[in-house]
Amino acid sequence: MRKVLHFLMSCLLLLIPFVAQGTHIRAGEIRAERLRCDELTYRITLIVYTNTASPSHPGGFIGGGILSWGEGFMQLPQVGQVTIVNAALHIGMVTFVRDITFSKEGTFIISYEEAHRNVSTLNIPNARDDIDFYVENEMNVSASICDSSPSFLVPPVDQACRGMAFYHNPGATDIDGDSLSYSLTTPKGNGGLSISGYAAPNDSKFYAGINFQQANMDKNGPPTFAIEGATGLLTWDAPGAAGAYNIAIKVTQWKKSLVDSTWQQFGYFIRDMQIEVQDCDNHPPDLTSVQDVCVFPGEKVSMNLKGKDLDLDNVIIEIFTDITSFTESPAVVQYAGVLQSTSPDTAHIRITWRPDCIRVREQPYQVVVKITDSPVDGGVKLTRFRSFNITVMGPAPVLTQVLVNPVIKKVTLQWDAYGCQNAEAIQVWRRVAKRNYIQAQCETGMPKSLQYVLLTELPGNSTTYEDHDLAIGAQYCYRIVARFSDVASKISLDTCFIPQPARAPVITHVTVNKTDKASGEIRISWTSPFDIDKIQYPPPYRYEVQRGNGFTGGNWSTITSGTITDTTFLDNTVPTADTAYHYRILLFVPSITSSAVDTSSIASSVKLRSHAKSNGIQLLWDAHVPWSIYLEQYPLHYIFRSETGIEDDFVLIDSVDVNENDLTYVDEGRYMNRGLDDHTVYFYKVETLGAYGNPKIKEPFINYSQILSNHILDTTSPCAPIVSVVRPECGTLPCSGTYSNTVKWTNGTSPGCQDDVVYYEVYVADTRTGAYTNWIDHLENSVATQNDLQDLSGCYKIIAVDWVGNKSELSEAACGENCPMIYMPNVFTPGVSPDYNDTFHAFSATGDILNKECSRFIDFMSIKIINRLGMEVFAMSADNSNAVYWDGKDNAGKEMSSGVYYYLADVRLKYSSEKTEHQQIKGWVHLIR
Repeated sequence: MRKVLHFLMSCLLLLIPFVAQGTHIRAGEIRAERLRCDELTYRITLIVYTNTASPSHPGGFIGGGILSWGEGFMQLPQVGQVTIVNAALHIGMVTFVRDITFSKEGTFIISYEEAHRNVSTLNIPNARDDIDFYVENEMNVSASICDSSPSFLVPPVDQACRGMAFYHNPGATDIDGDSLSYSLTTPKGNGGLSISGYAAPNDSKFYAGINFQQANMDKNGPPTFAIEGATGLLTWDAPGAAGAYNIAIKVTQWKKSLVDSTWQQFGYFIRDMQIEVQDCDNHPPDLTSVQDVCVFPGEKVSMNLKGKDLDLDNVIIEIFTDITSFTESPAVVQYAGVLQSTSPDTAHIRITWRPDCIRVREQPYQVVVKITDSPVDGGVKLTRFRSFNITVMGPAPVLTQVLVNPVIKKVTLQWDAYGCQNAEAIQVWRRVAKRNYIQAQCETGMPKSLQYVLLTELPGNSTTYEDHDLAIGAQYCYRIVARFSDVASKISLDTCFIPQPARAPVITHVTVNKTDKASGEIRISWTSPFDIDKIQYPPPYRYEVQRGNGFTGGNWSTITSGTITDTTFLDNTVPTADTAYHYRILLFVPSITSSAVDTSSIASSVKLRSHAKSNGIQLLWDAHVPWSIYLEQYPLHYIFRSETGIEDDFVLIDSVDVNENDLTYVDEGRYMNRGLDDHTVYFYKVETLGAYGNPKIKEPFINYSQILSNHILDTTSPCAPIVSVVRPECGTLPCSGTYSNTVKWTNGTSPGCQDDVVYYEVYVADTRTGAYTNWIDHLENSVATQNDLQDLSGCYKIIAVDWVGNKSELSEAACGENCPMIYMPNVFTPGVSPDYNDTFHAFSATGDILNKECSRFIDFMSIKIINRLGMEVFAMSADNSNAVYWDGKDNAGKEMSSGVYYYLADVRLKYSSEKTEHQQIKGWVHLIR
């Protein structure tokens, strides 16, 4: 479809009158604004900058090109009315606006192509007016995402001087708050194709007669031409040859995924522009730099930038930002656009803004500041840009009260109504054991390193929350956060307390002592109910331990024989190699009741998993426990490794800060700087540290995972074996009618494969190119014998398999070959002795002589019997030599007399199914009656 559109557009461009051609377009860009979120209608705005002094287009006459949007195209009218942007530089602007409705969702290219691009552009080879001007946007049209394209705020109107740094910042902005990144791209021409042979402006060919290695403005390095991806500042330090250069700036739009919070590319838009370089004597002015700032709604931000100029020229300072155009609480700029003196040094500009809540978003608001000098001699004006960001953050919610009801095990949190009514939700976060933290000035949202767990999201106008899921003896810390459409607020101050006193056992250890597929061991430990009312529940206390499979679940089984008084128990009947288990402790007070009076919280064992990688082994572990394993005081978990799996052989190889890196570790052989061997199985276990944050409970709790094994990912296959078939001694073959082939092979050696074979697979076929079927699927030797064969011409291929199951390619075929033989007797005695030597035929397995003189592998045979007068008396043929014989009679069945006869035999010897040989045998035979 797009190729058809380009063809039709090209035909239409050829029909544009010559008056629409010429060297007048300076720059161009396209904007797309979504008009309604319930319709796929966009307002497309084409902005073209033109040379109003063009001799072929007085006044900047422009238009007549083709606007395309993927589902159609139109020719825009020719326009003579031009808005003057810079009268001194003869720069005008023409704007075309069209409303377009897409018929469906999808990704579309919106483009404008006009004949013809400017001639004599230095970095476009053979620049002629038959190279079209072309600019495009890529836009994603979606019914579910109401999005408009970004736009540029800074016009492309500046000039450059040879040898002086040139600066430009297009000042891209996005009303939807998307993230934007800048890059340079090759300008496009006819049909939207990149211009062939395009050269960057700092190419060495534009610096003839200049020391290229010292061609920057400070004469201490080669010239550079680059754009900052985050800010959009384009720097050309410094231009060489005078003339016009063409560049294209690409701005990519990024949206954050609602699924995994990653940034996904959503489209791009391009500015195609010219830079005119002249011979001039001027230095670019400069501005004081300003740091990025972060503010809350209602706070005032005021930034003052001072201008300066090395040549002491007067300057004009301007600000480009979308915050000055807001209808509600816009920013105010002072001293912009007026000529100011740099001697005395009074040139400056001030921007003041007091944002409101609707300006809270993840992406900052960029402020681009431009300074332009005004040389006294009226020469080329040079510019410099500075930019800074203003991030508007949601303030932290304020917790006001915490109510604890230990009887019904409930905590009630209360906070002030949130000040920004546009907040979409209030998040309630919780962790066990206090973690001290002071949030950085511009940081928002809950940092992952704090390891808080999100309990719930409530409506943005909520002011209370009840928490019923409370572990016994644990210190809980709560924080709340306001969530806006794409960003969270600052986090609240924490509030920490122990809502459930230890009036029941407090479980502290579920550690794997022994890993076994059948009879592993897990040690469970707990504290006595040290906060219990000993008058109401007098000691001694007894306990019952219950177990469930997995991390969670309700199917409990009692594993203690009755109740016990100890506060530790060894569960030694569990298969711990592949399964985690969870436990709880029931409290009994025998002095008052035989029933359990309370129950501990539930805690699981630590389950370790692993993934093989090409350069290491990744470990991941988890445990569902009521205590915290993300501690401020004890942040490390410890990694132990062994090459045998024997408990005494494990050594500590590393530790992991789980607050920063979570419950994962990749063993890449850093221990003792010894890389992992790709043919070694490694055994691992992890030591975790935990705590409740309760000063009455000794910490940390040390719990071990089970032991597991793995090896680094081996994706290199063995080399294909080199195969041969042992050729037998033909004279020793038996006449039994069945044979044997012996196949031997060695491991191959080739680049890109390994000699690490564990076993082989053997495949067989009747012919070299036939279909191979598996004969042996696991053979550790490198020799195999196939018996009970009808001939020896079978073919074999071998696959080598390594220790992890990687298979080599099939080897080259090796084929056996028959030993064709034919032996004819010289006497036979029909009728003399019944059933003995009655016929004349080739010796075979049914013959009457030694095995070494039997005929074998005859594919076809014919024979003629001739008497002494040279007359044929008998003839016969068959595919089997055993079926060809003479019984002493002629062709009519008449017995021939005793005497000597001659024979002529034609035989086809079968070496294999693919190789035969014709042979003629002559001889005589004596018939005796």
